[in-house]
Amino acid sequence: MDVDQTALAFQSEVEALESTRHRCSDHEADVARLEQQVALLVRQVADACVQLDWPEDERAARNSVPSALALHTVESLMRERGKLEQSVINAQQAIQRKLADIADLGRKLEGLPSVDVPDDLQAALRSAQRYRVDPAQRRLKEAAADAQRTLDASFAALGKWNRPLPALKSMTLPSMERVASLRAERDDLVSRYMRARDRFDEAREDERLAVAEHDAFEQAHQIVTGELVLQAREVRDAAWAAIRDGAVAIADGAPEFEAAVAAADDLSDGQVSTVTQASELSN
Repeated sequence: MDVDQTALAFQSEVEALESTRHRCSDHEADVARLEQQVALLVRQVADACVQLDWPEDERAARNSVPSALALHTVESLMRERGKLEQSVINAQQAIQRKLADIADLGRKLEGLPSVDVPDDLQAALRSAQRYRVDPAQRRLKEAAADAQRTLDASFAALGKWNRPLPALKSMTLPSMERVASLRAERDDLVSRYMRARDRFDEAREDERLAVAEHDAFEQAHQIVTGELVLQAREVRDAAWAAIRDGAVAIADGAPEFEAAVAAADDLSDGQVSTVTQASELSN
């Protein structure tokens, strides 16, 4: 069995590359999985851009993203809008109840037996009716007007993110916990993706340096393998066998035999030098 001493000389480099290969074997799958997750997030962002009528170009979409303060303001306005709408509904319901009470009282009055009311009393009643104001009804109307003004101001504060009221009602406002969870998940995915990419790049750089060092060694040194030495020795032995068996005269075969001996010796010395240099490189 012939042992390739040159390959053995690179044992440590081969083992290092094998170790790097094992460490990086899962990096490509991790990068692909993280890229899929990032692509899913990108699609979700694209869907949100379509819903908000934002440009789908990444740079333009980033420029359209409101600041944290604006987001907080919009969230507060959306919550305040719900409260105001509920206040308006409550006020309208209260007004309807009051109107129903008035109608019921009117029907009851119509069912009462007619009585003669003195003219002076009727005149006093007509005079008082001009100034009649139901305090509860007035407060409800004022509350409804205040709610409408606040709602209009909230719409104005939304600025370019303002949408028609039905569109705003159809949007589902995520909770702060959900937003925080999505941001944390996004940051974790980005961080893991960057770490995996860095490790992958480091492994590729280590591989590149190892290959470059090996190529530089081959260019700087003439590598003599055991196979070359064996071939030279076979040529030498064949030349000697031809002289020994009488197939070639000594005078004719001696120069070729001497050249073959010198070549075999030179290659043998070169192989020893190659092994020595490879050992020095591995150290």
